[in-house]
Amino acid sequence: MRARYWFRDGKGPDGSEPPSNWESVFGQSAWERVPDGQWYLHMFDTAQPDLDWGNREVHEEFLRILRFWLDRGVDGFRIDVAHSLYKREDLLDDPSVGAGLGLHDNDHSHVWDRDEVLAVYEEWRALLDTYPGDRMLVGEVFLYDVPRVAAYVSDTRLHQAFNFTVFKAPFEAGPLREVLQQGLEHFDPGTWVLSNHDLTRHVTRYGGGDLGRRRGLAVSALLFALPGSPYLYQGEELGLDETDVPDALRQDPVFLRGKGAGRDGCRTPVPWSAQEPGHGFTTGEPWLPFGPDARTHAADAQAGDPSSVLETYRRLLARRRSLLPSLGSALTWLDAPDDVLAVRRGPLAAVLSTAAEPVEVRVEGAVELLEATAAGAELADGVVTVPAASTVWLRTG
Repeated sequence: MRARYWFRDGKGPDGSEPPSNWESVFGQSAWERVPDGQWYLHMFDTAQPDLDWGNREVHEEFLRILRFWLDRGVDGFRIDVAHSLYKREDLLDDPSVGAGLGLHDNDHSHVWDRDEVLAVYEEWRALLDTYPGDRMLVGEVFLYDVPRVAAYVSDTRLHQAFNFTVFKAPFEAGPLREVLQQGLEHFDPGTWVLSNHDLTRHVTRYGGGDLGRRRGLAVSALLFALPGSPYLYQGEELGLDETDVPDALRQDPVFLRGKGAGRDGCRTPVPWSAQEPGHGFTTGEPWLPFGPDARTHAADAQAGDPSSVLETYRRLLARRRSLLPSLGSALTWLDAPDDVLAVRRGPLAAVLSTAAEPVEVRVEGAVELLEATAAGAELADGVVTVPAASTVWLRTG
């Protein structure tokens, strides 16, 4: 069984030093010693030893697992850290360790994003294609090199891969347009990820509180108007802020291994009800505490309020679904002021303003105001008034 993992003898006269300088993503050494003296590789937690994909048995085991679930009718699979399967076989010291290089910037070729991994997904795709229906593979390829991430996606590889560059862009028209344009150029269909279980919630990134919620709704509405697939993370439809979890309650290995505050703040439970203490999520003690906005932004507290984040999400998604048959995949950028992004897709025009005050934007052919993420939007004679930090959807004719 050890042959399926990376077990190696240690360095030094008594083998007491790790086999290489590789570091865990969660901090400290990526090697853990076992009682017989050998070490095993874990690029994440010690409870997650890395598999050696150079061993054919590993491939066969995963094909068996995939068949098990496909036979039971699952629609597809999300592949965690999809670029991390293969490692450099000689396990030599990684020169990027200690160099201050970013985790997601294609500088760790010793430990992931090796070309061999693409053949794994070709094998998986071939299996999925033997099953009826729309079975799907989506990869968490957490790299910022968009062309490289796009290489994981094709008719013979993954159906989609997450595009994480969107979350990096500040709430500014120029940077937003740049990352969106890059995604549109390299992905077909595009994928749009604003928050997930590893990222500070976008409400907090965009300034927190009501301002962050307003900005987050504006960006979400723009993403919903684009070709491709927006991926929503639990709680963003409620406009939840990042939770400041006390150190004593934190559970993320990133924090426990001394590499920072960790990701617990975006992983707190979803409040279904304003009723304390369990907020409709549990009658016991949740694994992490609820955030301070659990009562005010619980699902039942927002339901039926047309100005709430939840109802705005519901309205936008319902409108998107009704428009999809007429939208197509072609997108045109419209002329707009520097602090505004405006796009047209079929009969739909979406206009996002990052300005602090309402702005007026002329949209040729605009005939109807369909949706707005903030009060105060108006359309008259082809000129739309876009409230501060908001997005409007228009029907064009």
